[in-house]
Amino acid sequence: MTPSAFNHSSLINGGRLIVFLAAGLLLLGMILSLHKSEKSLVQTAGGLDEAALATIEIDGAKPQPEHNGKLVYITGRLETSEPIRDETFALEVDAVRLERHVEMFQWREYERRRDSLSTNDRSIGRRKKVYRYEKIWSKQLIDSSAFRHSGYDNPTAMPFPSDSVQADKVQLGGFRLSDSLIDQIPPSDPLNFRLSDLSASIARDSFIHHDAPNQAPRLYWSAGRGRTRRDAQIGDARVYFTTRPSGTVSVMSQQNGDSFVPYRTATGAQIDLLSMGVVKPDVMVHHARHTAIRSAWAGRLIATVVMMVALYLLMRIGSRVINPFAYLTRITELQRWRIAAAVAVTLACFCVCSAWSLHHPWYAVSVLAIAVPIIPVSVRGIRPRSMPLRSDASVSDAEHRKNRKRKRRRRLAKRRRKKGGVG
Repeated sequence: MTPSAFNHSSLINGGRLIVFLAAGLLLLGMILSLHKSEKSLVQTAGGLDEAALATIEIDGAKPQPEHNGKLVYITGRLETSEPIRDETFALEVDAVRLERHVEMFQWREYERRRDSLSTNDRSIGRRKKVYRYEKIWSKQLIDSSAFRHSGYDNPTAMPFPSDSVQADKVQLGGFRLSDSLIDQIPPSDPLNFRLSDLSASIARDSFIHHDAPNQAPRLYWSAGRGRTRRDAQIGDARVYFTTRPSGTVSVMSQQNGDSFVPYRTATGAQIDLLSMGVVKPDVMVHHARHTAIRSAWAGRLIATVVMMVALYLLMRIGSRVINPFAYLTRITELQRWRIAAAVAVTLACFCVCSAWSLHHPWYAVSVLAIAVPIIPVSVRGIRPRSMPLRSDASVSDAEHRKNRKRKRRRRLAKRRRKKGGVG
């Protein structure tokens, strides 16, 4: 073996070992992450069960000192002391929060690779980078100083930043609503407004087009270009507004004087819930549990897919790195994926089972009953390609070895003939 061939082989083996170790660490990380998320779900479920029993329904007209530190339920209409105002646009609304969404027209650089078409022998087979530039609306400021080509310059600052204005005091009866509860108020549809509602300095260089979400008005602004509709230029801005409206809400949280703080349960979960309208405490708990479970299922699916990919890499690379895995070189790609999927689902089920075993034993037992037969059922019928099938039982192993050697000699002879023809 020549030194160059030896170095090349060493690099390949080193790369395979790195991929093998990275896949193993990824698998371990996903197992620990899934177990941690299931533990968090168990805490949340236990906390919601505790909250359903510990909630006290109170009258929100006036805070009572004896309810301090307890989990309370209150319903009523939100009230603000005065309208809120966006000073830049001089826009006033009666709402809990006014949010401004701004985008600017900018250049963006795209990079792609393509095969070199040069006739130079040194460039044949190489791929070179090609850059193209497009104008887009972006919420983020794009730094054009790092672009590979000049002539595509973006402004260094947004003309109007995205921002939000919140009412100084949001009252629910005799209570002041906390910021964590205000954040749970869903935003309404984009705000309807006219140019006459805005400041004169903004309105004279703007026009309105109804292309915001739900066909709401969106303001198009361009410095010094007047109100006429025109094609956008670099540095132009477009803006629309949304509000978090006042209305009837239901709150489940811990009373803290004349306000609220998250209630911490014995399991470590935090209860700080707000729903629009009049919603009973048991319904709020049910909705919170459903949201947590739906989020957990998304995490379980992602973790299982990542574990499946990591297991496939371990089998694919491990069969070339570690000798005991050599058996796996004699199965097909589809069979490897079947084994990886079965083991990944089984590991995910064991993570769920271990987390729920103390809180809900029967649920853990049912998951375990599903996990146990997955691998035997999934790998049934998987055989190495060198092993004879039942229909081939009459053919001996020695005959199979002879056939393989014969085919290998034919391939080598064919390669020699091609090489001789080229010479």
